Formats: sequence, C-alpha cells, structure tokens
Amino acid sequence: MKGWIIYDKKDAEKNIAFISRLTAELAKYDIEARLVFVENEPKKETPSFAINRSRDYKIAERLENKGVKVFNESTITKLSNDKRRMHKFFDGKVPQMKLVTDYPFVLKSVDGHGGNEVFMVNSREEEDKAILALGTKDYIKQEVCSDLGKDKRVYIVGNEVVSSILREADDFRSNYSLGGRATACELDEQEKEIVDKILKTISIDYAGIDLIYNNGEPVFNEIEDPVGARMLYENTDIDIVEIFVKYIVDNL
Repeated sequence: MKGWIIYDKKDAEKNIAFISRLTAELAKYDIEARLVFVENEPKKETPSFAINRSRDYKIAERLENKGVKVFNESTITKLSNDKRRMHKFFDGKVPQMKLVTDYPFVLKSVDGHGGNEVFMVNSREEEDKAILALGTKDYIKQEVCSDLGKDKRVYIVGNEVVSSILREADDFRSNYSLGGRATACELDEQEKEIVDKILKTISIDYAGIDLIYNNGEPVFNEIEDPVGARMLYENTDIDIVEIFVKYIVDNL
C-alpha cells in the first residue's frame, strides 16, 4: 500500500519532523508514504490513500473523485480554511463571536492561520492599514472577546478528543508559534458541550478545535486544519502521530 503526504512546499520545509514521524509510523504497518507537493501533484498517479496537510481542498476533491480516501476529507478542508464559510456554517449551532462593523473588532483574512493576518482594529486608520497589509485577500471583522490572549486547542483524531492545551500570551493572539505559553489541561463541561456539538455536525480525521473566552465563557473560534503537534509533544506524553496513524490504518 502506497500513500501520499500532501503539503505545499513552504509548509513542508517547516514540518520535516512531523513528516518523518508520519512516514516512520506508517512504515510499521508496511505502508509506504511519500511527500507530494501541491505545486507539482503527479495527476497521472493514484495513491492508495492521502493525508492532506496542504489546506488545499481541491487536491482532495480530485483524489476523492478517483475513489481515494483522504484524511481530512475535502469538505472539512474547504470549511476550516475559510473563516467566513466556517462562521456561517456554525452560526446558531455553537456560540461564536459575532461578525460586526463597529469598532473595535478583530480583522482576519479568511484563509490565514497560525495567528498571521489577524489585526486588532480600533479606528478607521487601523482598519485601512490592516486591509492594505492583506492586499487583495478577503477578510472578516469579528467582535472582540473580553478575555484576550487566552484560548484552548482541542486535538481531535477520529472525531474524538485526544487532548487539550491551554494557550496564554501577553498579546491578544495566544498562538504558540507567536510565543504563547502552553499548558496541558482538561475540558470543563461547557467546553465539552461545544466540542460535542461540533463533532456531531462534522467528521474530523485529525484537526484542532480552538476555543476562546468571552466573559469567562468558552466560545468556538475556529477549526485548525492541518493542526500542528509541537505543543503536544513538548507538554504531554501523548504521541499524536501514533494515534493518528493507527486511526488511518483502521479506516483504510
């Protein structure tokens, strides 16, 4: 059995350790997996399966149309990598910060990730600067939560919670890659309820669900696909790649 691990070239360079872990773990099951770049997809080839880490749902769709099992499937990749689409999809299903037009608000590109292309906007001048920085990219304006610099990432494999990490920072963005502090933690009942509602609505192979806090209450922020694993490896004894690969093997 031969599979693809799909990345765009830029992201692959930053994720060599994760790619190596995936290939090594799959090899334990006599499964060969090779790195494939979105930019030069071998369209004449058809793998046995694919792990899509590219944020490009179209490559997943092409493979699915050939009968290839893709982790995550294209519908999840398409939903989770467009913040406007994601907000609309979950509207009324789980608590979210509202989309607004009045200051202050958080302005985000719809396809940004890792805390990049996110701006706190308090005035017309700041809004103009943020929009200029995004160039031609689409964006949303979202109500500012009261509890800034704090969120919780919930790691999901096979539509089940594996672990969760509390992230805190002095900046309004709590991303670990931007210097946020990370601590392993449990979910409380309110958080479990939000995550359960999400997982009853969609099916996730491997991704993160991010919760933020408003007046002390958890609020759904976004789904991170493809989710990184560095926080887990540095703060817990959980081998998320081992768990993910076991799930892949069980579902091929």
